[in-house]
Amino acid sequence: MWEHDDGFIKIFCRKTSRILPGAVFLSPHAIELIHPLTLAVQKRPTVDELASTFTVFPRLSGSVADS
Repeated sequence: MWEHDDGFIKIFCRKTSRILPGAVFLSPHAIELIHPLTLAVQKRPTVDELASTFTVFPRLSGSVADS
């Protein structure tokens, strides 16, 4: 069983286009991040567009916009 509340999110961004080719995350509640990050990779928003999306706090998925 996971005994930690800590984790991390690493979102990759291309320097020229600022498109997100992928992300890595480790968290006891990582399942909350799979959907928004999969959409981000599939729909190809820029890192600025992803950061400006509406997120509901205090859920873990809100950390995607904060990354």
